[in-house]
Amino acid sequence: MKKIIGRYKILILFFVLSIILTFCFDVDRVNSDNFLSSILTVASIIVGFVTATVSLFIGIAGSNVIRRLNNRGKIDELIFRFKSIIYTGFLAIVISLYIYLFNYVKYIYINEYIVIPINLIAIVCLFTSIFLSLYYTFNLTKIMILIFLDLIKK
Repeated sequence: MKKIIGRYKILILFFVLSIILTFCFDVDRVNSDNFLSSILTVASIIVGFVTATVSLFIGIAGSNVIRRLNNRGKIDELIFRFKSIIYTGFLAIVISLYIYLFNYVKYIYINEYIVIPINLIAIVCLFTSIFLSLYYTFNLTKIMILIFLDLIKK
């Protein structure tokens, strides 16, 4: 159990934070066009940033910096960051579209006392995917700055 929590601690942290934020947030505000267009804009900017960064890496593919990263075994981590940002960005876009298109509330009935609106689940997933996307983008930006500094030094 400790291994699982240690491995997914960022996901668990953002998931719990998203649940808290969802219960403190006005659900009607989430269904508004302005909020959803803002989420779509943020997710699209993040995915565009990653795409531009990938093109930069293609340009420096044969450089000494990339060779050093490969020798240290950091290329796999870099690829993981790229994939994570793209997946969470597209997930945020898909969830935003789901909330926008199906804005009427459906419910999941667990028993006669526990009823969960599906929109709340979608909102928690939306916040979690946005938080993860921003977190991975921040980490990738730190890596890009280090690579840029290494290129300037040479």
